[in-house]
Amino acid sequence: MVRPLLIELLIALALAVSVPAFGRGTLADYDRADNLRKWASGKSYGGRVDPHWIGAGSSFWYRADLGHDRRQYIRVEASPPSRRPAFDHPAVARELSRLLGRQVTSDNLPIDTLEFTRPGEVVLTVGPQRFRYRDQAHSLETEPAATALRPHRRQAPEPQPLTASLRANNIVLRDSRDGSAIPLTTDGSASDRYEGPLLWSPDHKKLLALKVVPEQNHPVYTVESSPKDQLQPRLHTQQYLKPEDVIARPRPHLFDIDSHREIPISDALFPTPWELSDFVWLPDSTAFRFRYNQRGHQVMRVLEVNAATGAVRPLIDEASKTFIDWTNKVYYHPLPATDEAVWMSERDGWAHLYLYDMRTGAVKNQITSGHWVVRGIERVDDEKRQVWISLSGYDPDQDPYYVHYARVNFDGTGLQLLTRSDGTHEAHFSPDYQVLIDTASRVDQPPVSELHRCSDGALLIPLERGDVREL
Repeated sequence: MVRPLLIELLIALALAVSVPAFGRGTLADYDRADNLRKWASGKSYGGRVDPHWIGAGSSFWYRADLGHDRRQYIRVEASPPSRRPAFDHPAVARELSRLLGRQVTSDNLPIDTLEFTRPGEVVLTVGPQRFRYRDQAHSLETEPAATALRPHRRQAPEPQPLTASLRANNIVLRDSRDGSAIPLTTDGSASDRYEGPLLWSPDHKKLLALKVVPEQNHPVYTVESSPKDQLQPRLHTQQYLKPEDVIARPRPHLFDIDSHREIPISDALFPTPWELSDFVWLPDSTAFRFRYNQRGHQVMRVLEVNAATGAVRPLIDEASKTFIDWTNKVYYHPLPATDEAVWMSERDGWAHLYLYDMRTGAVKNQITSGHWVVRGIERVDDEKRQVWISLSGYDPDQDPYYVHYARVNFDGTGLQLLTRSDGTHEAHFSPDYQVLIDTASRVDQPPVSELHRCSDGALLIPLERGDVREL
């Protein structure tokens, strides 16, 4: 018993002696820390690619960062893969110097945008001026200012005889044929008012509105002790709700327009909303759907309301004994053509995606599964029935926090990793989703950008590598 006690006393003595030493700092220490950002600034550069896609395909251009305010403009083609200067930089620098009346260097061209109009030609924008460069002639000519294209006028839909609007906390119908106004509701008040959006059913026979009890007034006061424009302190007031305060309480209200009557809707399945969202009518006007996020974020549901009876049924019912991460780990993507939906849940302990049959409210299958997490959804391809995702923890040999990208079928098969190298990744996908720019980095590796093929993640061509030699 003596030896452990002696060890504890020695540890206590060591802490008593060493802790004050760690607490001290000289002025030089603080100056060094304060100047760290300034000291490191400009000593690392390159590696990242900010693509400017050309049209809807896989070609793009970008500015390559050469450091010390130097840059080069690069054009990349995906098929066949190529990376080359977007134009002859020395020739453009020479011509720009002549046209602008000031010296311009080939690695510091003041170009804002590039526009590739035809093979061998590119339009350069420098501030408000435009110049056309032709490869064969190595010439630069002033280009007239681009004229704005007139937007194509779509044929306006046939006007409906009745329109709805809000007036004095209530809903008013207006007949476009004679201009008459007909009150649809009279029970709205400042303490329980009708609000928008007002959503007509596709057949224009039903109207959906929200009725909202507003949040309670709870002002919080702060004092600005030293305003810049006056000597006396200034009092600020802001609305700031706290736990157990009354928050705004929205409820959907449904109206039959022909009879001017309300169809009652029970709120038993959405009694304490933090938010009601994603309201949408079914194409056949038989029902509408919406998402309910319960105050406290332990319940989230997608509900369907029968337009004839007002009956409410749950299609998706998500519950957690702890907390649903409603800002980062909630995703809802309806698939109207097949009456399905992609839904994110942590019900098995990991953030994964599920495919729901919205006719029955049953889970058709789990799209992703395993001891790894879906970090985000990049794209849902309804036609090919695929989801493009970012994920973490998939490769057991890599840091579980590294972000990677993948594609998976709705039925959970065919998961294809699009990034593989050891590191955390950022992806820029081409508009046609044929290629992606993959930028990978680690704490011990500067950013490295490469062009990859989306079909299998294969490397097409290296693009940029970060330079930290000065750092």
